[in-house]
Amino acid sequence: MIPILDQTSQNTYAEPMEKFVSVYDFKSKLSQHLGLVEAGDELVVTRNGKPIAKVVPYLTPKLKLGAFREEMKGWEDVDFDAIDWFEVFPEWKASLFGEEK
Repeated sequence: MIPILDQTSQNTYAEPMEKFVSVYDFKSKLSQHLGLVEAGDELVVTRNGKPIAKVVPYLTPKLKLGAFREEMKGWEDVDFDAIDWFEVFPEWKASLFGEEK
């Protein structure tokens, strides 16, 4: 994302700039506008000059550290490095190396 330069105070902002677009223009150039959103821009869709919607990039929710703590109880003592995963899951070996199960 390109930093935005404020001409009056010479401050730079890393926040996306809102761009206003009419419903007609948004519909007719949907792919182009979605490309801008994917790049991090925010679009405000207007009808008769009045804002009606805001299109923003989708942010994948992040799990908090320890989110699965309760589900993983009892796994502290398992030595995952000692397991021969190809023996436990022979179909993995077959799919990776073309060998029979």
